[in-house]
Amino acid sequence: MKHLRWFAPVLLAPVVAAASWISHERPAAAGGPVARDVSGPLALGAVDTQRGLPARAKEDPAIAEKRLRVSQALQKHEFRRVPALVDDLRKLAPRDLWSMGALSDALVEMGEIEKAEQELQRFMDIKPCAASYTRAAWLLHLRGDASRAEETMALAWECFQAKDIDARAWVQSELGDLAWQRGDLDAARARFEAGLRVKPGHVASLAGLARIKAAKGDFAGAASDLEAIADNPMLFSELAFVQRKAGNPDLGEFDLRRGRQLGDLDPLSARSLSLLLSDHGLDPERAVQLAQGEVAARPGIHSWDALAWAFCGAKKFDEAWEAALRATAFGTEEPVLLFHAGMAAAGSGHPGEARRLLGRTLELNPSFHPAFADLARATLATLEEKSR
Repeated sequence: MKHLRWFAPVLLAPVVAAASWISHERPAAAGGPVARDVSGPLALGAVDTQRGLPARAKEDPAIAEKRLRVSQALQKHEFRRVPALVDDLRKLAPRDLWSMGALSDALVEMGEIEKAEQELQRFMDIKPCAASYTRAAWLLHLRGDASRAEETMALAWECFQAKDIDARAWVQSELGDLAWQRGDLDAARARFEAGLRVKPGHVASLAGLARIKAAKGDFAGAASDLEAIADNPMLFSELAFVQRKAGNPDLGEFDLRRGRQLGDLDPLSARSLSLLLSDHGLDPERAVQLAQGEVAARPGIHSWDALAWAFCGAKKFDEAWEAALRATAFGTEEPVLLFHAGMAAAGSGHPGEARRLLGRTLELNPSFHPAFADLARATLATLEEKSR
């Protein structure tokens, strides 16, 4: 597979051979405000794409200023500006690793996966390190290559220094998420617990453990855990579902209101707010509008997924299916994303595709969601009955 070329010399080589450069890694500290509503490496360092790179000598102030402009564009989700800003930076620093990571991240958000891979290839050819491995793992995940994504993220873990607590906790939570996506709850729990050992109170790890509790039927425990950490629309959406399952529908409605208020106050949470509205059947027109805005600004896999789900809520299933085809075009295997696509297929008159997508959803993780796992099973059963 051409788009995976860069990993051949890395993952086929013995890990011991990599120790010569692992031991010299000196990741820089993170800085800057946290970027909301992002996934993958952008969520790691508060959009500090320097994290995980070797330490460097004092940099040229002109280069630092141009890097700052790129970082600000990423923080503001102005991803379409990043290529031009990086070109400007490279006039001063043609082989700048930082800019390669930044551009790769922006290209992923814009749905330019092959270009992102090419940019990351340049990075990997020059310096395999934590910053390149985290991005490589994310791209492998988006391509549906779960095993190699986990292997590569594990290499990133080996690269980060013990002092880089935030990054190491994040890597463990990402490994937990990868295990969760494929339905290995025991492996996921072990990774999330490892993240908490690195950094007690790590939010992503606590959220992962709450999902596992919900998957095992401990809805009261999951609700209690999520209540303590919910700070964005999607966590409040999850909390509302588990509150209902725990027999607390009034608390669930209260949590939904809190999630909506947060989303209303933060334009960078538009995608999360759209998903919250669609998840709970609220204001479908606004959910579509928000998702369409996200697709216009950053037409990546997860923006198309949000739009597909919003169109489902608005009963515009033909449009939902078109968006779902874009969301699944690269083979990404996330149960929720496949569930959304399966429901779009079912509503738009593509029963064969619906059976395939919903079947794969449940094959990956039969407990992927406290409410939608049951809906996926019921819809699949109906489709299979009709096909006989």
